[in-house]
Amino acid sequence: MIFITTGTSAWDFSRFIRIMDGLALKIDSKIIMQIGQTRYAPRNCEYVRYLNKKELETRYEKSRLIVSHAGVGSILTAIRLHKDIIVFPRRQAYQEHLDDHQLELAKNLEHPLVCAALEEKELENKILSVLNHPHLAGSERLEKQMSLVSNLARYLDSLEDAKKSYGTIL
Repeated sequence: MIFITTGTSAWDFSRFIRIMDGLALKIDSKIIMQIGQTRYAPRNCEYVRYLNKKELETRYEKSRLIVSHAGVGSILTAIRLHKDIIVFPRRQAYQEHLDDHQLELAKNLEHPLVCAALEEKELENKILSVLNHPHLAGSERLEKQMSLVSNLARYLDSLEDAKKSYGTIL
């Protein structure tokens, strides 16, 4: 199963859900979506607006792959539960968020455990690639998790350095 999540933001993310609904016709895997406030209602997938924390974790646990907005909570939950995740960031240019912090996060966290897809065709290619390759497990996954934590720490340090340089909160 592939689980799609838009998080709990009040911003519409129809572009993402429409893309995934179309891909559902090309992918030989059940797709379940959590669509939040998104206006587009999927036609080719089962979907819900919101899930409570327990229901959300159950969907993550049962999934082979998570495809998500680039929200930190979604990313960390997938990593904690040892699930492959592809992030498709909300973009300011499409009025999906106030700014491009998700795009920045996705670009800085690109890693074997967190794949970032920035455009529609890239999203399709990465989904097919993840589904056709074995899932990382054991010590190999632990090694990749440690590498990801190091990448995240460097990224957070760079934000802290920028904050000191400019004297403002980012």
